[in-house]
Amino acid sequence: MSAHELKTTEVQGLRVFSNPFDLRRDLHTFIDYVRSREVKRSHRSNSLQKADVQRLLKVLSDAQAASRLDQEARESWLMALDEAALRLGFVSYDTEGIYAGYNSSEPSFPDNYVQFNADTYSRFLNQPLLAQEEALLTSFIGYRKNGDNEFFSDTELGELDHFSSYGCATGVVPGLDFAKARRHLLDILATCTPGLWYETASLVQLLKHTSPYFLIPKEPKFQYAHEKGSRYGNFSEHDGNWGRTTAVSQADPDAFERVEGRFVERFLEGMPLSFGYVAVAYGESTLKGRFPTLNQLRAFRVSETFVRFWRKSLAEPKVTVQPDFSVHVDSGLYPASVLNLLADLADFVATDRVSVLRLSKKKVAAKLVQDQSLDVIGLLAGLSSSPLPQNVRAELEEWIGHSEIFTLYEGYGLWEGDADLPAAQPFVVRELGIGTGESMTRKHSVNPVRLVRSPHALFACLEQAEFAPLLAKHPRGSLAALPHGAVTLFNIRAPRVAAKKQKEAITFARKTTVTLVAPTAALLEECRKAMIQAGCPIEVEPACKTISYQAHHTKLAEAGLKLLGTIYDLKVEDATI
Repeated sequence: MSAHELKTTEVQGLRVFSNPFDLRRDLHTFIDYVRSREVKRSHRSNSLQKADVQRLLKVLSDAQAASRLDQEARESWLMALDEAALRLGFVSYDTEGIYAGYNSSEPSFPDNYVQFNADTYSRFLNQPLLAQEEALLTSFIGYRKNGDNEFFSDTELGELDHFSSYGCATGVVPGLDFAKARRHLLDILATCTPGLWYETASLVQLLKHTSPYFLIPKEPKFQYAHEKGSRYGNFSEHDGNWGRTTAVSQADPDAFERVEGRFVERFLEGMPLSFGYVAVAYGESTLKGRFPTLNQLRAFRVSETFVRFWRKSLAEPKVTVQPDFSVHVDSGLYPASVLNLLADLADFVATDRVSVLRLSKKKVAAKLVQDQSLDVIGLLAGLSSSPLPQNVRAELEEWIGHSEIFTLYEGYGLWEGDADLPAAQPFVVRELGIGTGESMTRKHSVNPVRLVRSPHALFACLEQAEFAPLLAKHPRGSLAALPHGAVTLFNIRAPRVAAKKQKEAITFARKTTVTLVAPTAALLEECRKAMIQAGCPIEVEPACKTISYQAHHTKLAEAGLKLLGTIYDLKVEDATI
């Protein structure tokens, strides 16, 4: 089947809606959130707690979503991200719960923390962009079955109503291959011309005449013999009062439109809309006084990115390092793998079709402290589609030579223990290399010390493994008193200092920065090019129209200004404010 058989249309007067969120960016933002802190799920519903929900809603990809979508829709979107992270194996937590007492009708989830699965997430990021998208798509295509599908449940961002799910555990529904039907529909959408609006009704007619059994087979499977022949027995319309319903009859001439047609509408506003594959346009239902609504989703438009992905012609991200130390990442889909590598070395400036970052001396130094074997220049050169600018390479070499800094970890803990517990290993950030060796002259041996994330969750994990851990929270400026007999490095008292320490001689290094303020953005750009041509290391702030350089680079800066002076009658004056 081909989109050439579909009718194009205009959408004037219709309500056009496209997904304001970026599913991929928000999913990775969610993972960054749960991996960096302890996220405890609610005791009764096992959902994210209110405080975490409010924090996460503030970092979703569309900052203006609050003005376009109500709180319920935004939280529904967040719930979809939560569920996707679990299906993909990026996180894990208890989904079964326990029944607390004989009278419990529902499970409860005490001390249920979200665990980040670093290995699974790393394997996902190491895949090509096409493979990542296919894995993400598969996790959405295959999981909605039986009562949780387009027929009987709401979508994350859609507005259409649905059939009653009463009785859907029997009849034709349990035997349907929803994943196969969804891929069949995506095959058709991939033949559409990006940017054109197509009639949803023409898609339904195309399916009716060329593949009427794309969803419900010609000979459906039934669990019970008495159900045979009731092809549409699971689908009933109502007049607004759920007590008065009428089953759709296979003998009705428009039965396909009223069942499979409704599925197509709700499919379009489901996964394809969530992925940004389509935009949709709504009108009024053409079935007055009967529900669910029919032909309310009047038209759809596919994106060029979807067509490229489905045809496997989507290019890998293109990275370009600029002389002004900005890094541009051009990608059709959110380039999580590349941005994860760069996030440790640069600050985000903008994230869109082209993401822009700026290399940070502080971040580069901090990364080198964590991994002294890291070749920062080699990493950037390998990512970049063109050679690194000479001034960037020279500046990076200087940064690498001054990479010793103090690193502060917030929200982490120290774990002393020699227990060989595989379940505790995901919590370990690094071995600190203290608490071992012959230099410790003590009566008792001292266990190795490790830096760990989510110490409370680790404590629960050790208890579940039937160890007897001790949790201590030390106040600022001192160590907490521990029970007698506890073997710990932190029981050691520092020796008294008999004599007052002599004042240590220190020297501060002073750097002077010169800032030039351009009268216009165009002149700022010309000045930037002249400085780069002269080899002067600079920092540019386009919003303020300023170029800054260190005073010891004055000769290079003057050479750049001299080049600019060949074009303009240039004069530099000291600012009065």
